Amino acid sequence: MTMRENTRHLLLGIFVAVGAGLFILAVLTVGSRQQSFARTVRIRVLFDDAQGLQPGNNVWLSGVKIGTVKRVSLDENNRVEVLLSIGRDPFSHIYRDTRGKIGTDGFIGNRIVILYGGTKTTGRVAEMAVLTGEQTVRTEDMLATLQANNKNLLVITGELKVIAQKINTGRGTLGVLLNDERMAGQLRRTVGGLHSAAERAEELTEKLDVFAGSLNDSAGLVHRAFTDTLVFQQLQETLEGLRTASGRVAEAAADIRQGTEGLKSDRTPAGVLLHSEEVADDLRVTMEHLRTSSQKLDEDLEALQHNFLLRGFFRKREKARKDSMAKSAGRLR
Repeated sequence: MTMRENTRHLLLGIFVAVGAGLFILAVLTVGSRQQSFARTVRIRVLFDDAQGLQPGNNVWLSGVKIGTVKRVSLDENNRVEVLLSIGRDPFSHIYRDTRGKIGTDGFIGNRIVILYGGTKTTGRVAEMAVLTGEQTVRTEDMLATLQANNKNLLVITGELKVIAQKINTGRGTLGVLLNDERMAGQLRRTVGGLHSAAERAEELTEKLDVFAGSLNDSAGLVHRAFTDTLVFQQLQETLEGLRTASGRVAEAAADIRQGTEGLKSDRTPAGVLLHSEEVADDLRVTMEHLRTSSQKLDEDLEALQHNFLLRGFFRKREKARKDSMAKSAGRLR
């Protein structure tokens, strides 16, 4: 065998050895990922729908991969029974009330089984125990819901478009509010009135606070009226006096009312004077006679003053009157 052949055989042996090593490494790597060589424990989960779940899919617990799906089958009640292969270490974190659901690795990734929940007080789950599966929303259901929502959105958008057109053209209450300047002015005045009312309410509140403070002021009349027995007694006496005066006023009002009733009657003298036309005519005639008599009396007195027999008497009386007035004026000075 020549040197060249020996070199060729040596290279072939090295190549085979490297290839065998790479193959073994690949098998070990895949086996570690699939946990083919690790000690595992099997449990079951029941679902109403497998949703495309297949053997070999991963099992997750709190975001950590803990096993794989070994078998997907139907039981006697046509429910989907999923057999899971779980590692020994993570198996100790699964409890009897742990639940499972089918999800996806990403938005459109492979199907996975997600285990969640569970409390320590219920105890750890046993091997080949059955966990309750929860039905999750499928992508098809989500797409159907989105499609229905899109239809509803189109309807709402169309209605909003019609409403916007009405508003822009000034139709409807909202359109008038947005386009009518007079309405805008009225709204501004209304808001101004509300603002003024709020300010007045604030002032009233401040006055009420001051009044409430005066109630607590020991020197104030209100506080003394509630706490000082002497002031309270005086207030009672004042109220009693007011009550008595009110009674007297009521009696006087009753008397006045009774007198008024007498004036309304034509049987009393005052009533006859107010209501009888004949008496009124007689009074007019009497007054006319008195006026005439008074005029005649004045004329007679004037005639007597010019009579020569009585002229001296009237002159003496006029002189005495003037002397009396002069004396009075002197005393005033």
